[in-house]
Amino acid sequence: MKYMRSNVVQPLVYGQLYFYLGLALCAFLKPGGLSVNEGISYYGVFWLTVVPYSIGLFGSAYFCFRFVSSLGDSEEVVTKFTFTLMALLICGVALTPDTLNRFFNDAHMTFGSLLFILQLLYSAWLFKRLNYDSLVLSLGLVELLAGVISFIYLGPRHGYLLESQVVFQVSYGLLSIYALPKLLSRSADGGAAENPVLKHAHV
Repeated sequence: MKYMRSNVVQPLVYGQLYFYLGLALCAFLKPGGLSVNEGISYYGVFWLTVVPYSIGLFGSAYFCFRFVSSLGDSEEVVTKFTFTLMALLICGVALTPDTLNRFFNDAHMTFGSLLFILQLLYSAWLFKRLNYDSLVLSLGLVELLAGVISFIYLGPRHGYLLESQVVFQVSYGLLSIYALPKLLSRSADGGAAENPVLKHAHV
């Protein structure tokens, strides 16, 4: 039996849909956010956009938890840990409006930075685990470049912080959705190879 190849990443797909639909609604309600260099977090400090912003982030976090839960007794400890921590960091970002005070701003920046670093490290880990897959490499390089650009635009009053953040998250999302079925199938096939009973059941 194949390891849920058709639906293993379904929760992550739903999480992506929640995030980008929420972001799109924010941009529709307050298009000025596209021309200021405040990033995605710009939409978390206005009453007009805080609801779709929160739904997008908390929805994404919820489906990360759902994905981890769907792995059951899988031995992919790194993947479980990564997506659990990702969900917690996303909640941290959502719960710390960066304009409230200095403490909230610092906490927000810390949560956001740790989230980007975690995603980059996990992408590199997937690249190695999948024997240097070329598509994982390509998406990972786009992700890295977008991360560098996001870092550069953290300071200036004008720039493309939101756009670079979106490119970063799109590339990470696509990388995960592409790579995880391969990773989990290999893990399941490897376990079956070590256990003749499981191997027979998988035929």
